[in-house]
Amino acid sequence: MSAADGQLLYRGYDVKDLIRGSSGSRFAFEEAGYLLLFGELPTQEKLEEFCRVLGECRTMPTNFTRDVIMKAPSHDIMNSMARSVLTLASYDPKAGDLEISNVLRQSIQLAGIFPMLAVYSYHAYNHYEKDGSMYIHRPDPELSTAENFLRMLRPDMKYTELEARVLDVALLLHAEHGGGNNSTFTTRVVTSSGTDTYSAMAAALCSLKGPRHGGANLMVMQMMQNIRENLHDTEDDEELEAYLKKLLHGEAFDRKGLIYGMGHAVYSLSVTTRISSAARRFCSSTMSSPQAARSRRWKHSSKRRAAPLRAAWPFSPRAAQPTARTSCSLKSCPSSTPTAA
Repeated sequence: MSAADGQLLYRGYDVKDLIRGSSGSRFAFEEAGYLLLFGELPTQEKLEEFCRVLGECRTMPTNFTRDVIMKAPSHDIMNSMARSVLTLASYDPKAGDLEISNVLRQSIQLAGIFPMLAVYSYHAYNHYEKDGSMYIHRPDPELSTAENFLRMLRPDMKYTELEARVLDVALLLHAEHGGGNNSTFTTRVVTSSGTDTYSAMAAALCSLKGPRHGGANLMVMQMMQNIRENLHDTEDDEELEAYLKKLLHGEAFDRKGLIYGMGHAVYSLSVTTRISSAARRFCSSTMSSPQAARSRRWKHSSKRRAAPLRAAWPFSPRAAQPTARTSCSLKSCPSSTPTAA
């Protein structure tokens, strides 16, 4: 990824073009994922193959949810995910193999599993710590990452087409974390020592959770709540401005002198402007579309089709080496390195 003059480029492609090209039945996140991993936009056939492999990767070791995710639930989902990623290494007989094809295989598999780790960790916390109901819905291999995330998150597995599209674009825009930010830098430092993919990804997650990086989302929510609690009238611009100045002067909230959620200073033009512009453009076009007007709710059948490649991934109950078919699709990666995992 690169950013210059207000543009956000993924392997040379403007993010707004990727969003525009995802109209119809295609989802932008999977297409961008292929682009970032393989260095080129996929043909329709390659995209379908990539989505199929991702879908078949959405499986975890037997009892992993019970023995790892549910045993030590945490209010910090990032902590739960980092622990889970490290534990997954124990189930991969080639965890330390740094051959490009193997690192690519691990990266694709983790990309397929991450939504499960996040949602299941949330449900475990919600049940054990908040006394809520627990829902463990299995992902549907025929659905996109965004659709599966919503499907597993909701008690009734229902979501609107608009919700899935908005989340898909949000995932795409968050993929810009590939430049010189903290978690990416952490990944490059850790991989330079020759460590394995799982350790590198766990380290990146630990960096990402920091309140001055990805963890700023939580700080934004806490800051907004603090503002509401300390203003007499939230509609009073002068009172709000005065309180924001207190935040900047380190006189309110956590007294760090920060207004969370504004983005890093170096992103002020190149990235933040481009992301907000792309998001606004997408929302504007989507809200006026027939899809939004219908606002129908989808309920997908829980019936799962056969997953012929599942045995090819080491997290399956019975581990096996990648099949020739899988190896063939992995070899199409042009010049990936373990650092890019």
